Formats: sequence, C-alpha cells, structure tokens
Amino acid sequence: MITITHTHEAGTTAAGTNRGDGTADIFKREGWRWGRSISCWYLPHSRDKVANRYRIKDAARALEAAGRQVTLTVDDTARPAAQVEADRAARQAHRVTGLTTRAAHLAEIEKSADARLEVAKQSVPPMGQPILVGHHSESKHRRSIDKLDKAMRQSIDAGLNAQRGEQAAATAAKTTEHRYSPITVANRIENIEKEIRSVERLLNGYRRAPGTPYAEDVPPATGEVRDQLLNRRNIESDALTYWQQIRADQVADGATTNYQASDIAKGDEVLYRGSWYEVARVNEKTVSVLVRPGSTVTHTIAYAKLRDHRAADTSPLSS
Repeated sequence: MITITHTHEAGTTAAGTNRGDGTADIFKREGWRWGRSISCWYLPHSRDKVANRYRIKDAARALEAAGRQVTLTVDDTARPAAQVEADRAARQAHRVTGLTTRAAHLAEIEKSADARLEVAKQSVPPMGQPILVGHHSESKHRRSIDKLDKAMRQSIDAGLNAQRGEQAAATAAKTTEHRYSPITVANRIENIEKEIRSVERLLNGYRRAPGTPYAEDVPPATGEVRDQLLNRRNIESDALTYWQQIRADQVADGATTNYQASDIAKGDEVLYRGSWYEVARVNEKTVSVLVRPGSTVTHTIAYAKLRDHRAADTSPLSS
C-alpha cells in the first residue's frame, strides 16, 4: 500500500515504497523526486501550497495501473504566512550551515591534494629528463610520471570542487537576505496581488476572448473547485498582509522609498542606481525617464526601485 499525503507543512509525499519495487520509474516519470533526508518520494515545490490534485491523481493512476494500491490523504489547511516564513528561514539557515561545513571539508581535501602533488613533483627527475628506455631507471621514471599525472588531476578536481562548495555556501547565505530585499518584497507584493485578482476572476466568472467571434461567458466556479479557490484566496490574502507589513517596516526604517504616481511629475528627477534621470512620463506603476539629457529615448523604472526624488524647480539641472 502506497500512501500519498499532502499537508502544507510537509508538502506532498508518498510513503510505502521500497527500493527495487518498480515505483521509482513511475515517480520519476510523473516529476517526483526522492528526498534523502525524509526517505520518501515528494512532489517538488509543494510545501505550503494548495495541493496539486491533478498531479497527485496522475501519479496515483500510474501506480494503480502498475498494480499498486494507493490511498490519498489531502489536508489543505494553510499555515500563517509568518510561520511559513520563519520555517523557511530556519531551513535555509540549516542548509547554510551544512554547505559551509562541506565547503570547509572540500577546502581541506584541496590542501591534501596539493600536498600530494608537491610530493609527486619531487619524485620525477628534474629538468625534464627523458625516459631512458632500457635503463634500470625506466620503470621507476614511468611510475613517477603516472603518479604525478594522477596527483595533478586530483589537485585540479579538488580545487574545482572546493570552489563550487564555497560558491554554493556563499549563494545560500545570501538567499534569505535577497528574499527580503526591498525590491524583491515589492515585486512579491505585486505578484500576490495579481494572483488574488486571478482567483477572484475565476470565483466571479468572466468573459473569455471578448471582442472576438469566440467570446463566451465563463460562469463562476462551483463545488469543489470553488472551495479550492476560496482556500487559495485566503492563503494569498494572508501572505499579502504579511509582506505588506514587511514593506511598511522597511519604509519606516528608511530601507526603501514608497513613491507613488501622485508624488512625481513630468520634468522632475529621480535617483536610480546612483544616477539622476529626468522624468518624461508618469505611469500608474512606473516612471519613464530620459536615458540622457536632451535624448528622446526613455527607460521605464518601477517606483519601488527609485532611491530619491527631486522636483523640477529644485533640480540643479533645471537651473
């Protein structure tokens, strides 16, 4: 019996499989992965998400077609966004610790490989002396060259592995910091708002392909689909509240700005990536700026990316 379970805390997992029972090929074909730390198959990117019932049922059908019995248990009770983020940060911190330890281990391996390479160099006759074929030193000379070649390859491989380990640890260490960078937070809020609008559209019904011969009215979702959409909307709304508070705190702390269309006018200047640009047009969510004074070419910048603003009558360029 294979049990496929979904919870927001653990994601979608499958228990009851054994090595060599033939299920590995099925799970791989269905896009599942084996989790070494949890010793079971899991559906990637399913943690703290609404259950992907289509993929779950596809895997169950494939397993049943292969003669396996499958039970499904789906609990779509969402966790508060604050708890989700706290757990994510804890997992990332644990990952950083593991990668940092591994990087240090790989660095030690590199040192040992370099030391063996130096020893191997000493065993080869100096000054590029050729192999004396037929001489009693021939076999020793060839062994020394083989030993040097092996040591050099090991040193190169160890160096590359150590470099990759260091880069992986450094990247992991910046992941949480990047997730909470002001621009990333602003973009995430925008994406969540788009997701909520998309869900609302399905809940309320909409007109597909308006203005074309194929236009038709799509009725509001009903039954189980509607329940799933309502749950999804609640999850996204909770996440939106969380990230809006994060952004409000960043604005209050001076970590970011909070400019809106009403704050800026054509002819003003805005600071972006260390340079001031003249505003050519004010849009709902962005400003269009001249790439250089007197140019007609413009570049669009989101308000969240602006670092400062000054009105046209206070600009040194306007005087």
